[in-house]
Amino acid sequence: MPSGDPTELILDHAREKRSQQDAQLQGLLRVATGALVVVLSAGTIAVAASEAPAPSSAVVVLSFACILGLNLLCIELIAHRWKDGPRIRRLLDVHRLHRPTLPQLQDALSSALDEDHEYNDKTLRRLRWFVLLQAAIAFTGLVVLLTEFRELA
Repeated sequence: MPSGDPTELILDHAREKRSQQDAQLQGLLRVATGALVVVLSAGTIAVAASEAPAPSSAVVVLSFACILGLNLLCIELIAHRWKDGPRIRRLLDVHRLHRPTLPQLQDALSSALDEDHEYNDKTLRRLRWFVLLQAAIAFTGLVVLLTEFRELA
């Protein structure tokens, strides 16, 4: 818990923003992965439960699973660019060369966290679009699959 020192309060706020941002990233990755799991699970159950062999349904499930898998790969590649915090080496070099006071070091750390936060915000915006696409593809796949089974009945 920070004391009343302004630089410590700023640093604590930067850490909190960072923690929230990391949680958003993890949530988006769970949703993206979940869409693939839902389509594969529902598709597998639907194909297995059908009375007559449904090779066309299996093709639908496989096709949508492949599309979702490729989109998930794009999501992972974007997420891989995530900045997980200031470079420790950079902070050590600043400390060794300039011998800053604790408030100056905290200020440098807060600035570095803010730069990373801005960069990661752009990454989150891109990820949201791809996760939205992932959800739309999964929904479409399930609708196609349900429509196909309805026609068989």
